[in-house]
Amino acid sequence: MPDAAFQRCINPACASTFSVEEVHVACPQCGSLLDVAYDWSRTSVPKSMGFFEHRWNTKGTEVAGRLDFSGVWRFRELMPF
Repeated sequence: MPDAAFQRCINPACASTFSVEEVHVACPQCGSLLDVAYDWSRTSVPKSMGFFEHRWNTKGTEVAGRLDFSGVWRFRELMPF
């Protein structure tokens, strides 16, 4: 899989992979759930969690901090798709 982020079947016997651009509600091979997986060697990762410290402290205050309130969007740099 050439992408840094991809979908992977959680069933170890299957472990099929799909692009994040494909829309699936379950693994088309076996019917199990899918998870988003990363090839960390293909994406840049902040050198320390200190990169996110300001976001943890603001937790959605002010207009600029609204995306930071969500536990998911607070880490948006780690979602390369």
